[in-house]
Amino acid sequence: MTAKKNPEAPAKEEAKTGTALRNQLRNQAERHILELHRDEFDAYTEKLYTDNGLTYRRRVTPEERAAKVAAEKEAKAKAKLEKLYAEFPNLRPLDGQTEVSVEDLQNTGGVGE
Repeated sequence: MTAKKNPEAPAKEEAKTGTALRNQLRNQAERHILELHRDEFDAYTEKLYTDNGLTYRRRVTPEERAAKVAAEKEAKAKAKLEKLYAEFPNLRPLDGQTEVSVEDLQNTGGVGE
């Protein structure tokens, strides 16, 4: 009888060859230097692109991307609020009043009273 191979046995992880490890470490070093000198890299890359008739589009950082999304959400919320103010002008805060709280409405019986 021949022994059956166990199909559920985990496959051996292949060790990285010397070349693959060197490539990985070089990429890691390049990424480190790039992050330390991002402004200089972007300026030089833009110059090279321009000199060759191309337009350089810099990659945005995760922080810049998050800030852009937050700004877009805020602009959308402000547009909705302005639409409500146009439809219901009595909801707009009075001069000098930044916002109306629920407590203000409960204590006074309404805005401006």
